[in-house]
Amino acid sequence: MIFNPDGIAHVDRFSTGFWLEALKATPLPHLPGFVFGVLLASLDEVLERTGPLRLVLGLIGFVGIYCILAFAPWVPYALIHDGLLFPLFGCLIIGLAGINPLSKLLGFSVFVFVGESSYCLYLMHFNLWNLLHASGVLPALGLDKLDPWISYGILVALGLVTLYAVEKPAQKVLRKWMGA
Repeated sequence: MIFNPDGIAHVDRFSTGFWLEALKATPLPHLPGFVFGVLLASLDEVLERTGPLRLVLGLIGFVGIYCILAFAPWVPYALIHDGLLFPLFGCLIIGLAGINPLSKLLGFSVFVFVGESSYCLYLMHFNLWNLLHASGVLPALGLDKLDPWISYGILVALGLVTLYAVEKPAQKVLRKWMGA
Protein backbone atom coordinates (compact mmCIF):
# COMPACT_ATOMS: atom_id res chain seq x y z
CA MET A 1 0.00 0.00 0.00
CA ILE A 2 2.80 2.40 0.86
CA PHE A 3 4.80 1.81 -2.33
CA ASN A 4 1.79 1.25 -4.63
CA PRO A 5 3.80 -0.97 -7.01
CA ASP A 6 1.01 -1.19 -9.60
CA GLY A 7 0.49 2.59 -9.67
CA ILE A 8 -3.29 2.37 -9.24
CA ALA A 9 -4.81 5.58 -7.88
CA HIS A 10 -7.86 3.99 -6.21
CA VAL A 11 -7.73 0.23 -5.65
CA ASP A 12 -11.02 -1.67 -5.44
CA ARG A 13 -12.16 -5.22 -6.13
CA PHE A 14 -12.27 -4.60 -9.89
CA SER A 15 -8.73 -3.19 -10.03
CA THR A 16 -6.06 -5.22 -11.72
CA GLY A 17 -2.30 -5.08 -11.71
CA PHE A 18 0.54 -7.57 -11.41
CA TRP A 19 1.06 -7.23 -7.64
CA LEU A 20 -2.62 -6.79 -6.85
CA GLU A 21 -3.44 -9.96 -8.78
CA ALA A 22 -0.64 -11.73 -6.90
CA LEU A 23 -2.31 -10.64 -3.66
CA LYS A 24 -5.80 -11.62 -4.74
CA ALA A 25 -5.31 -14.77 -6.79
CA THR A 26 -2.22 -16.67 -5.71
CA PRO A 27 -2.17 -19.12 -2.80
CA LEU A 28 0.82 -17.83 -0.83
CA PRO A 29 -0.79 -14.59 0.44
CA HIS A 30 -3.73 -16.70 1.66
CA LEU A 31 -1.58 -19.17 3.60
CA PRO A 32 -1.78 -17.11 6.83
CA GLY A 33 -5.56 -17.20 6.54
CA PHE A 34 -5.55 -20.94 6.15
CA VAL A 35 -3.26 -21.37 9.16
CA PHE A 36 -5.47 -18.91 11.09
CA GLY A 37 -8.45 -21.16 10.36
CA VAL A 38 -6.67 -24.28 11.56
CA LEU A 39 -5.59 -22.52 14.76
CA LEU A 40 -9.13 -21.18 15.22
CA ALA A 41 -10.40 -24.76 15.09
CA SER A 42 -7.94 -25.64 17.86
CA LEU A 43 -9.18 -22.67 19.92
CA ASP A 44 -12.74 -23.84 19.35
CA GLU A 45 -11.90 -27.17 20.95
CA VAL A 46 -10.78 -25.58 24.23
CA LEU A 47 -13.55 -22.98 24.66
CA GLU A 48 -16.73 -23.90 26.47
CA ARG A 49 -19.64 -24.36 24.03
CA THR A 50 -22.22 -22.73 26.29
CA GLY A 51 -22.10 -19.48 28.15
CA PRO A 52 -22.08 -15.84 27.14
CA LEU A 53 -18.49 -15.64 25.79
CA ARG A 54 -19.29 -17.24 22.44
CA LEU A 55 -22.45 -15.16 22.01
CA VAL A 56 -20.55 -11.93 22.75
CA LEU A 57 -17.71 -12.89 20.38
CA GLY A 58 -20.21 -13.80 17.66
CA LEU A 59 -22.04 -10.50 17.98
CA ILE A 60 -18.75 -8.55 18.00
CA GLY A 61 -17.72 -10.35 14.83
CA PHE A 62 -21.06 -9.79 13.12
CA VAL A 63 -21.27 -6.09 14.01
CA GLY A 64 -17.58 -5.51 13.26
CA ILE A 65 -17.81 -7.10 9.81
CA TYR A 66 -20.91 -5.06 9.06
CA CYS A 67 -19.19 -1.82 10.11
CA ILE A 68 -16.05 -2.48 8.08
CA LEU A 69 -18.08 -3.35 5.01
CA ALA A 70 -20.29 -0.29 5.53
CA PHE A 71 -17.16 1.91 5.54
CA ALA A 72 -15.42 -0.12 2.81
CA PRO A 73 -15.07 2.77 0.36
CA TRP A 74 -12.81 4.56 2.87
CA VAL A 75 -10.76 1.54 3.97
CA PRO A 76 -7.80 0.47 1.76
CA TYR A 77 -8.78 -2.59 -0.27
CA ALA A 78 -5.66 -4.54 0.65
CA LEU A 79 -6.57 -4.25 4.35
CA ILE A 80 -10.13 -5.38 3.84
CA HIS A 81 -9.05 -8.21 1.55
CA ASP A 82 -7.81 -10.28 4.47
CA GLY A 83 -6.21 -8.40 7.34
CA LEU A 84 -9.02 -6.47 9.03
CA LEU A 85 -11.60 -9.17 8.60
CA PHE A 86 -9.64 -12.14 10.02
CA PRO A 87 -10.12 -11.36 13.72
CA LEU A 88 -13.76 -10.47 13.15
CA PHE A 89 -14.47 -13.60 11.11
CA GLY A 90 -12.72 -15.56 13.87
CA CYS A 91 -15.04 -14.03 16.48
CA LEU A 92 -18.08 -14.76 14.34
CA ILE A 93 -17.02 -18.35 13.69
CA ILE A 94 -16.30 -19.02 17.38
CA GLY A 95 -19.67 -17.48 18.25
CA LEU A 96 -21.55 -19.55 15.68
CA ALA A 97 -19.81 -22.74 16.85
CA GLY A 98 -21.26 -22.32 20.33
CA ILE A 99 -24.66 -23.04 21.78
CA ASN A 100 -26.42 -19.69 21.92
CA PRO A 101 -29.26 -17.74 20.26
CA LEU A 102 -27.03 -16.59 17.36
CA SER A 103 -25.97 -20.13 16.47
CA LYS A 104 -29.56 -21.35 16.75
CA LEU A 105 -30.74 -18.59 14.41
CA LEU A 106 -28.17 -19.42 11.72
CA GLY A 107 -27.46 -23.09 12.50
CA PHE A 108 -29.85 -25.02 10.30
CA SER A 109 -28.31 -27.90 8.32
CA VAL A 110 -28.14 -26.35 4.84
CA PHE A 111 -26.32 -23.25 6.17
CA VAL A 112 -23.92 -25.45 8.13
CA PHE A 113 -23.18 -27.69 5.11
CA VAL A 114 -22.53 -24.74 2.78
CA GLY A 115 -20.79 -22.84 5.58
CA GLU A 116 -18.10 -25.49 5.77
CA SER A 117 -17.00 -24.38 2.31
CA SER A 118 -16.95 -20.69 3.25
CA TYR A 119 -13.16 -20.35 3.06
CA CYS A 120 -13.11 -21.94 -0.39
CA LEU A 121 -15.93 -19.67 -1.50
CA TYR A 122 -14.19 -16.66 -0.01
CA LEU A 123 -11.04 -17.36 -1.98
CA MET A 124 -12.67 -18.31 -5.26
CA HIS A 125 -16.02 -16.57 -5.63
CA PHE A 126 -14.96 -13.33 -7.30
CA ASN A 127 -12.59 -14.87 -9.84
CA LEU A 128 -14.94 -17.77 -10.61
CA TRP A 129 -17.86 -15.36 -11.04
CA ASN A 130 -15.85 -13.31 -13.53
CA LEU A 131 -14.63 -16.45 -15.34
CA LEU A 132 -18.13 -17.92 -15.52
CA HIS A 133 -19.61 -14.73 -16.96
CA ALA A 134 -16.71 -13.96 -19.31
CA SER A 135 -16.74 -17.50 -20.73
CA GLY A 136 -20.19 -17.17 -22.30
CA VAL A 137 -21.19 -20.63 -21.03
CA LEU A 138 -24.45 -19.51 -19.43
CA PRO A 139 -25.90 -17.83 -22.55
CA ALA A 140 -24.66 -20.70 -24.74
CA LEU A 141 -26.60 -23.16 -22.58
CA GLY A 142 -29.63 -20.87 -22.28
CA LEU A 143 -29.08 -20.54 -18.52
CA ASP A 144 -28.54 -16.78 -18.46
CA LYS A 145 -32.28 -16.34 -17.78
CA LEU A 146 -31.70 -18.04 -14.41
CA ASP A 147 -28.81 -15.78 -13.46
CA PRO A 148 -27.66 -14.80 -10.83
CA TRP A 149 -29.16 -17.81 -9.00
CA ILE A 150 -27.61 -20.38 -11.34
CA SER A 151 -24.24 -18.69 -10.84
CA TYR A 152 -24.65 -18.82 -7.05
CA GLY A 153 -25.44 -22.54 -7.28
CA ILE A 154 -22.42 -23.21 -9.49
CA LEU A 155 -20.13 -21.25 -7.14
CA VAL A 156 -21.42 -23.08 -4.05
CA ALA A 157 -21.04 -26.45 -5.81
CA LEU A 158 -17.45 -25.62 -6.83
CA GLY A 159 -16.75 -24.42 -3.28
CA LEU A 160 -17.96 -27.73 -1.88
CA VAL A 161 -15.89 -29.71 -4.40
CA THR A 162 -12.82 -27.67 -3.44
CA LEU A 163 -13.56 -28.18 0.25
CA TYR A 164 -13.55 -31.96 -0.04
CA ALA A 165 -10.87 -32.29 -2.74
CA VAL A 166 -8.36 -29.71 -1.47
CA GLU A 167 -9.10 -28.02 1.87
CA LYS A 168 -9.97 -31.00 4.05
CA PRO A 169 -6.96 -33.06 2.88
CA ALA A 170 -4.71 -30.01 3.38
CA GLN A 171 -6.14 -29.49 6.88
CA LYS A 172 -5.26 -33.08 7.80
CA VAL A 173 -1.69 -32.64 6.58
CA LEU A 174 -1.30 -29.28 8.35
CA ARG A 175 -2.75 -30.61 11.63
CA LYS A 176 -0.41 -33.60 11.49
CA TRP A 177 2.54 -31.32 10.76
CA MET A 178 1.56 -28.98 13.63
CA GLY A 179 0.99 -31.89 16.00
CA ALA A 180 -2.63 -30.89 16.60
